[in-house]
Amino acid sequence: MSASVRAAFGAITCALLLVMLVWGFLGMPTFGTYPGPYGDVLNTVAPHERHLPNIISAVNFDYRGVDTLGEEFILFVAVAGITMVLRYDRERATGDPLPQRHGRAPSQRSEAVRFFSVVGVGVMIAFCTYLGIHPHLTPGGGFQGAAMLAGFTALVFVGLGFDAFHRIAEQSRQELAEAVGAGAYAVIGLATLVASGFFLANVLPLGGEGELFSAGTIPVINAFVGLEVVAGFVLMFLEFARETRREEAKPAP
Repeated sequence: MSASVRAAFGAITCALLLVMLVWGFLGMPTFGTYPGPYGDVLNTVAPHERHLPNIISAVNFDYRGVDTLGEEFILFVAVAGITMVLRYDRERATGDPLPQRHGRAPSQRSEAVRFFSVVGVGVMIAFCTYLGIHPHLTPGGGFQGAAMLAGFTALVFVGLGFDAFHRIAEQSRQELAEAVGAGAYAVIGLATLVASGFFLANVLPLGGEGELFSAGTIPVINAFVGLEVVAGFVLMFLEFARETRREEAKPAP
């Protein structure tokens, strides 16, 4: 197939896609239209059935908890795929950085960069932990808090260097944590199936509405989701950081 034919085929395909998108947007309801009734029903029953003010977390980890389990394993498989591709594409990495590009002077970290990176790590851990452990009380949750929390490794890499980052984000520990976080969700579902006859049924004491230790199994599931997410993102950051290192020379035959 010649370049002109490919270009024509691509243009026709993009035009058809544009038509379909415009057609779909024109058929959407006006802004603010709420078809219901599921949101209204959940806003009415969830605070009494699950003893929590944040209805979104009740939906994510209880009413449609099976869907969230599937989403968690989508992330798990995505991380595994990314790390496998990068590791296959790269020889064993050393601790030596890649050489500077021609015309660029070697960069050195200033004391200010080190200081603010360390301070930023502390602030990020405190805030993201708070965000992650209160999904049943306030907006947030294990996925959101953990995805942000994993960014502390980037600060460590920028402020303290690859060696410090590599020690903190040790590969085998992160892989174990990710596997435990993902597997625990399914194990909780099986345990509740045995205990109540329903997969991911809320079988723990609900506690009082608005209390930290309340909402039954929801905070427990959320905690393991957070563990899987933070470990998965840290593993990806680790692989990206290794891309900045020299490759180990192959032994002579």
